[in-house]
Amino acid sequence: MRRSWMLLFFAAVIGLAAACGGDGAPTPTESAATSVAPTATEAPETTSEALGTLEVRVTDQPGAEVSAIVLTVQNIEVNASDGAGESGWRTVVDGPKEFDLLQLEGIEEILGSATLEVGRYGQIRLEVVSALVTIPNGVRQATVPSDKLRIVGGFDVVEGETTIVTLDFDAQRSVIFIPMRGPQLKPVVKLLVRKGGQSLEDASEVASVGEETPSDAGATAPDRPAPPQARNGGTDGRTPVRVLVPTADNLQFMSFWIALGAGYFRDEGLEVQVIVPPNPMGTGNFLLQNRGDIAILPPPMFLPMIAQEEPIVVFGNLLQNDQINLVVRPEVMVERNLNINASVEERLRGISGLKVGVAPGPPTRLRVLFDSVGLNADEDIEMVIVGGHEQNQAFEDGLVDALYAHTPFLEIALVRQGAVMLVNQSAGEVPELGGNRQSHALVSTRAFASDEREVLVGVIRAVQRAQDLAHTDLAATVQAVLDSGIPDLERELVETIVNIYAPALPTSPAVSSEGILRSLELFPAHLEPPDLSGIDVDSYVDAEVLQEAQP
Repeated sequence: MRRSWMLLFFAAVIGLAAACGGDGAPTPTESAATSVAPTATEAPETTSEALGTLEVRVTDQPGAEVSAIVLTVQNIEVNASDGAGESGWRTVVDGPKEFDLLQLEGIEEILGSATLEVGRYGQIRLEVVSALVTIPNGVRQATVPSDKLRIVGGFDVVEGETTIVTLDFDAQRSVIFIPMRGPQLKPVVKLLVRKGGQSLEDASEVASVGEETPSDAGATAPDRPAPPQARNGGTDGRTPVRVLVPTADNLQFMSFWIALGAGYFRDEGLEVQVIVPPNPMGTGNFLLQNRGDIAILPPPMFLPMIAQEEPIVVFGNLLQNDQINLVVRPEVMVERNLNINASVEERLRGISGLKVGVAPGPPTRLRVLFDSVGLNADEDIEMVIVGGHEQNQAFEDGLVDALYAHTPFLEIALVRQGAVMLVNQSAGEVPELGGNRQSHALVSTRAFASDEREVLVGVIRAVQRAQDLAHTDLAATVQAVLDSGIPDLERELVETIVNIYAPALPTSPAVSSEGILRSLELFPAHLEPPDLSGIDVDSYVDAEVLQEAQP
């Protein structure tokens, strides 16, 4: 979801207003200009030149899990040059200004204004002093850039006209969370320009900072994983297939990464191109818009599409048992005299009263876990809602005694923080959270499934081989994941999560309507579950693909 800082440049001719306004009444542009402060600290003293007024505003929209992003900025400046020198800068906003990006839905907050000479301006810069990010478990100080945020892009302040410049600030992508380090502010901003009276849809993009595809105006690419591709590629006459994945490095999609890294898709005559939409929740829409051929979708994405009767089919299953597991601090094992060989009930009773960190979605599963042995998660433990990217820091700081977590936070806790696995749901210890369930699914449109049948069959054959490998050769499975092209993987972490997740992979990518409905029972707690009543779920399952893939 995009958030925007709005900067409005009102070009007014001060000298002309004095000559024509015989009664001394201000022109409309003067009224707008004089209603805000501060004025420019370097405004020209002469009135013989054409001048304009610069007004700085901020606006935004609410985001997902993050409930507040309070920024403090100062020294907003513009320059007629597009060079990197320190001369020629004119201050628009001087002192610090604080605002919450997520509280500015549909409104604008004026930060300041300045009187400027009419002409061409080549860049804007500002200093981000601080960023406070509010997440479910509290407020975190985000690391901010050490240098001023500088956007190089031309815009004109025109005599007698209004020029509106919008800093289109994408807060969702600008605040990232790094395990053990917390939130980081890496601004993703577009500079949009339009004339007064035009709507934002009429604006032209003249520059950007932090975008995936940098503009010619000096933008820099963001620090985020690139879409993986198999390392030993080359088309060689293979059929191209575009596979949409919500995130470029999620090892919950392990069946797919194994098939990619081991070369199983190429063996089927397929050349896979991995496409990662900028917004993970938009992956399904990319599929419907024909921007991909096949999508890997978790239940929170494909179940609402079924409820909305979108033209899709689920034809493959990538994960069977649950990907979330319960780990505890090593001292808890000692203090509570816990035994990993005891029954699940005894182990859960052993953590009674302790704080368990859990992301906003999985409390549904955590309740099923406790309920499976006759306990009550809401009464027997203290659930602490901690966003995934904050879990390892909360664990490190002692804010929680245990984590109910999935990759990558799970293996980081085990390898780097000395955590101990208390309940291994991925291994099938809790039947209620495993078995015949579509956790992550292969999905295509009905049209593609009909017109490109051999592609679906080839994909299923490759995934079947990947799942067979995971159940027979862990060393080869680890190597396949490392060769999949996912950036910045560490062997020790991969080895750990492969050992945990291999038993969670199904022995066959078979799909069923029963498995889809079981996934609905575990829908994330913080989301409204879709209504599948009256929906013929069987019609959204293409189980014949697997049958056609058999020798």
